[in-house]
Amino acid sequence: MSSIIYLTAVFFMLLTLQSYNSSTGNHKKLKSQWLNQNHRSATSLWPSFPNDNNSYVYLLGLFLEQRFTTGTEKHFQRSVEPVMFQAAVLLSQKLNITINGKRIAYHVESTSGRNVIEALDLTCRAIQEYKILGIVGPEYSSEAKTLASFGNRAGLAVIGYSTTEPELSDRNSYKTFYRLSASDVFIAQALLKLFKQYLWNSTNIIYQGDSYGQGGLHALDEAFGNEVKISRSIRFDLFTERIDNLKRQLEESPSRIVIVMAAGNVTTKIIRQSLEVGEVMAPSFLWILTASNSLADIPNDQNVNQLVGMLMLRQVSPQAFNQLTETNLLNESLNIWEEIDPHSFQESSSKVDIFALYAFDAAWLLILALQQLCQRNSTNCLSFENTSNCFKARLTAQEDFHKILQTITFIGLTGRVQFHSNTTDRIDDTGVYYVIDNIQPSRMSTNKFQIVEVLQLNGSLQYNTYNSTTAWVTTGNIIRWPGQRNEIPTDYALLR
Repeated sequence: MSSIIYLTAVFFMLLTLQSYNSSTGNHKKLKSQWLNQNHRSATSLWPSFPNDNNSYVYLLGLFLEQRFTTGTEKHFQRSVEPVMFQAAVLLSQKLNITINGKRIAYHVESTSGRNVIEALDLTCRAIQEYKILGIVGPEYSSEAKTLASFGNRAGLAVIGYSTTEPELSDRNSYKTFYRLSASDVFIAQALLKLFKQYLWNSTNIIYQGDSYGQGGLHALDEAFGNEVKISRSIRFDLFTERIDNLKRQLEESPSRIVIVMAAGNVTTKIIRQSLEVGEVMAPSFLWILTASNSLADIPNDQNVNQLVGMLMLRQVSPQAFNQLTETNLLNESLNIWEEIDPHSFQESSSKVDIFALYAFDAAWLLILALQQLCQRNSTNCLSFENTSNCFKARLTAQEDFHKILQTITFIGLTGRVQFHSNTTDRIDDTGVYYVIDNIQPSRMSTNKFQIVEVLQLNGSLQYNTYNSTTAWVTTGNIIRWPGQRNEIPTDYALLR
């Protein structure tokens, strides 16, 4: 029955979309509705939706505050996750999707990524003011674990679009959490294949000193087993924002490879300290980063020689590998973005990364699930009890809502969205795909660097057990190794 309801909803959505695309008059009417409405965010061109007459069904988006401010940011992807989340909600309005006669709206808040109480406070305020029925975010696993625990209590669905800590896969601990992004278990598998390909048998691992970093370290240890020895596990202290005796620890290690398992902002701090210490990066060590935006705040004109040769692992959209994704919804969401904020669209639309696509699919998941919920039971599907007291608030129809979330399936911007019954992770027959970027000297200036995609996994990590041929293949671009060499480095120190 749920499949029939879903297919019927999709049919009418596509009819609406076709009608919209063929009607210039409707397009102009909707554009006027967005661009000329009275309510605007003080810092954004995107419309806001005050809860004046209880006329909307609200979703809350929690996203990391913008932090890229240096001249090197042209090399890196700006955070467009909030944009794609908002575009998903506005697209539902464009398609005239309603839930019990109410349109869907969003409320967006920024978190620092460092203070879980701040994220919880913002959520409580949103519940009291907007009676939100679902949460997309936050970005970091440390915040998501707290919000997911709160979601258990309130019955609220929390959809992770970028959280990768393996612990968050535990359905028994996080009953109302759903994760679209792949866990760090897959990063560990991708790195193991890289090490096997280049015959590297050892590495050092720098990890951030919290449960996220420890979870990543554990995932690497499990994946590497007896095939890759972890010579040093080096902890970055989040309180002092330093590593004790970093230079001594790396110089005394027999391995000359360093994997950094840390969030983007923490990786940036690790790199800054390493540049200050000196002689622990290129040409002596090969560094491999698991956070691809980590160099955005690093002045590249002073540190080119130490950064060249660095590898950065990056997850990419399945569409890049010709997998089935919902391109119509993607195109419509990009049109909405261009319509509302053409300047930022011109700057950043080509840099929509996998996590921005996850943010869209997270919102779309909640929209479709709420629609199904109210089709089955319109009486109390939107009822929220005790919203005046955050920790006593309860979603009335939570049991039915989560049954729908655990069984729903649709093709989204990142492929098929469907979840395991015994974990929080998706059943992803689309697969997980990675590329590796390489820091190289700029062709334009010897004092600058550029980022070049040099390797791609030629298959999905989802099927590693069955497909032993999945391997890293070249994109045709030459890898520039530390010291600007073309020869593959060893994982151990050579006698000089």
